[in-house]
Amino acid sequence: MNTAHKSQQLPAQPQTMASGTLVTRLYEAKQANPPESEFSAKVKHVLFDKHFDPRGYDQCNLAIVLATFLAFIYSRSLLSVLVAFVAWFVFESIVWFFVPLFSPAIKRHVEFVESRDNEPVIDWLLFVGSLASAWYILEFTFVGERWRTTAPDDLPRTAGQWAALIIVVLVSLLSAFPDIYFLSAGITLASIFGVYFLNQTEFQLWASMLATIAVVYFYVWFKNPIAFHFVWNGVFALLSALFISSLIEGVRTV
Repeated sequence: MNTAHKSQQLPAQPQTMASGTLVTRLYEAKQANPPESEFSAKVKHVLFDKHFDPRGYDQCNLAIVLATFLAFIYSRSLLSVLVAFVAWFVFESIVWFFVPLFSPAIKRHVEFVESRDNEPVIDWLLFVGSLASAWYILEFTFVGERWRTTAPDDLPRTAGQWAALIIVVLVSLLSAFPDIYFLSAGITLASIFGVYFLNQTEFQLWASMLATIAVVYFYVWFKNPIAFHFVWNGVFALLSALFISSLIEGVRTV
């Protein structure tokens, strides 16, 4: 799911966007007319100097696609995944609305480096596409054959199943941060195998295998942005997964 702010292409303004230190931003805040607060300066330092996505490629799209697939793998519930995404979207929207209200300066800083013009629509389209793809691939193709036959009727129902679902999905949200791209992949895979060893059932075994495949597959697709935005990585990754799984399924049934 969407786990971080969305960036837009930053305009070339050396006098304001040049890499600075916290001391520099504090000085700028004092020199502003009217003077800005220290907290505002710290917010500006994080947004302008330490922004995780300064070019607006939006790797949060990887988190949306991956977390959606993993959530469906460990829950096998369209409704549960939908409710979880709605809850996060509402939380993010509330934060986005209220944080800038604390200070006009903070509002200017946020709006200068962040964009929320298109992301609410893009996020929902990518989420729905990811959930529909996961449902089709796992429920109707050879990919989820053993997963379907071993899944409990009312999944998740045990503490171990809930723990696996929550831990793996939450850890997968680290994929939104490109600075720890390979590290987040390793941590996510470690969490997948970790929850299996704590709850070694046949379903958890197949869920772990599918989750591992999903992590490797999507991380390969999202290594570099396509056409300067990771949304295209998500689109082509989903289309490729649908095409390959459908092709093999069709060959098997001939």
